[in-house]
Amino acid sequence: MVSTQSGRPFTVILPNSRTLLGGTAVADWRPDLIGPGLPANPSPDHWLNPASFPLPLNPDGSYRFGNAGRDIFLGNRMFNLDAGLMKYFTLTERVRLQFRWETFNVTNTPQYGVPNKTVGAPDFGVIRTTDSTPRQMQFALRLTF
Repeated sequence: MVSTQSGRPFTVILPNSRTLLGGTAVADWRPDLIGPGLPANPSPDHWLNPASFPLPLNPDGSYRFGNAGRDIFLGNRMFNLDAGLMKYFTLTERVRLQFRWETFNVTNTPQYGVPNKTVGAPDFGVIRTTDSTPRQMQFALRLTF
């Protein structure tokens, strides 16, 4: 079985919204977006371009809400291939034995999670998680009577 999906959407956020904006009901504070936001060749170690996300400031130096939209970036796409083989052996007229071999994530491809999306964090734009498990195999015998 083959399954593919586009990456999960995520929002780049700024920390300390209550402190810097002075509000208590602020959930997510987003930065300004200047430039593309993504590097030319994104990799798990460099998924976002930190220079594209400055603090949103008014001309008088006070903070404001940024112009970066919600869920405008996508994480890594997902690809998964599972396979299985089975063979039936007839032991008697009414008894059959099935041998089964199943492999999950045949290509052993890591499915990366979303990057650290908090501007100013030491690992901003770096992917540290995976959403998949490594290749797994299982063997089974099934007796049907």
